[in-house]
Amino acid sequence: MSLPWPITAVLVVAAFALLFARREPGGEVLRDVDWTLLVLFVGMFVLVAGLRTTPIVPALEAHVIDGLSLGAAAFALSNLVSNVPAVLVLSAGVSTHEGWLVLSAVATLAGNATPVAFAASLIVLEGAARRGVDFPVRCLVAVGLPVSVVTSALAVALLVWV
Repeated sequence: MSLPWPITAVLVVAAFALLFARREPGGEVLRDVDWTLLVLFVGMFVLVAGLRTTPIVPALEAHVIDGLSLGAAAFALSNLVSNVPAVLVLSAGVSTHEGWLVLSAVATLAGNATPVAFAASLIVLEGAARRGVDFPVRCLVAVGLPVSVVTSALAVALLVWV
């Protein structure tokens, strides 16, 4: 699916529309911005840029030769550096329709395994902590890891062999 306009242009237009439609001063809007989250995403893109300058990316590309190895790499990398940087790094070596489907499915499903894999989990943990709620990471992993392994394996099996 392709959009008629670049997604960044749509987001910039929407942000300006919301900025001009607001009923409170701009300073108050900026005060409500989650700067920690913005720094997290900036850090993710810096990480991707750094990974691209190391031998890691060419090594991954050399070993990721089919849907199964791509799925395994996407799962592992998503849980090491988060699914957005994992997709950005691994997408350089994807050239087939099947590969894009496997990368999309596994990077998404791997996000359930650990809080690091999916930024929304980090947001939940941070929000809970700010409100004094003890939300042990081990609880997320105890449920998320098995669910993520099973659903990722099922997705790869369906996409590669069906």
